[in-house]
Amino acid sequence: MSSISQSLAAAVPALPHTSVQTILVIVALGIAGGAYYASPPRLTRVMVAAIAAAEQAYVEALQTGALSPTDVHADIAEKMFNLQTKVSTIRGTTLRNSLSGGAALRQYLTGHTFTLVRCIWEVRGLETHIEILKEARLRDTYASEFSTAIRAVLRRRCKLFLS
Repeated sequence: MSSISQSLAAAVPALPHTSVQTILVIVALGIAGGAYYASPPRLTRVMVAAIAAAEQAYVEALQTGALSPTDVHADIAEKMFNLQTKVSTIRGTTLRNSLSGGAALRQYLTGHTFTLVRCIWEVRGLETHIEILKEARLRDTYASEFSTAIRAVLRRRCKLFLS
């Protein structure tokens, strides 16, 4: 057994003591940063901000006429409602678990982070879909206004030409 440890010690180049400490500090900071980035309380704040942005995009789309609450886009309203309910439930669970250190650790270790990330993706996906619908509506509106203006100009030119 001692021959294995001696051969390993001989194989690993000798690093100065401060280099090892520096590497350990960098690794520890990386792990702490990763743990903070993936922590449920931080992801919950990101999720709440994402649903607020999606709600704002939905309201703007309703105001501009890109969406109407009664026709084809009613499924978007249903998705928005379902996501709002899901976000509220997840946020309540995260807040309750943050009161207890053990519950917060259990929540972190059982993969609640993945649930949060999935919900964030769903919310951002819906927001993107709404933005695409808004842009398509604007493009159609501008195209129809542009074609009407061109037709008016061509009519004037034809009248001038025929006169």
